[in-house]
Amino acid sequence: MFKRFFNKLGSVLKTVRGFALNVITLAVVVALVSALMQSIFDRPEQPSAEGKVLMIAPKGLILDQEVFPDELEFPFNASDVEQIQTRDLVALLRRAAKDSSLAAVSIDFSETGFAGPTTALAIAQELSALRDTGKPIIAYSRALSTGSYLMASQAMHQVELSRLHGVRVSLVQMSE
Repeated sequence: MFKRFFNKLGSVLKTVRGFALNVITLAVVVALVSALMQSIFDRPEQPSAEGKVLMIAPKGLILDQEVFPDELEFPFNASDVEQIQTRDLVALLRRAAKDSSLAAVSIDFSETGFAGPTTALAIAQELSALRDTGKPIIAYSRALSTGSYLMASQAMHQVELSRLHGVRVSLVQMSE
């Protein structure tokens, strides 16, 4: 009697176990197929730049050509300074000028230095061309030096200063 009961119970449990494993396997397969189908057919929309502000914060020394300190120690040692080539920043500003979907451009010159007046003038010229496209330019710097003041002056009609920060401007003679 016990033998027949446990045989019957064993066959019932075997059937339930087989059925449960089949259901679990089916659920896993359905989940994998639906995830695969969703990843193929349900692509998210590409973000639009329409009405966006391009934020630029160059960090380092802007110079005409990258300097390798082992070969050139004069006029400055740029071994620890991140170097940004003028042509790279100019190309970025020109692309921003051509991009009609951008609403404005914000530039933070707080951690930017210029190797000389020619690099500052080249970037200022590109900022002026960008401003001429009608896009507002927001220029920011924690402290204004000759280069960053020149950049800020291309971005706006007036420059406002905080009493907590200083200005260092050396004269740059420009002739037409």
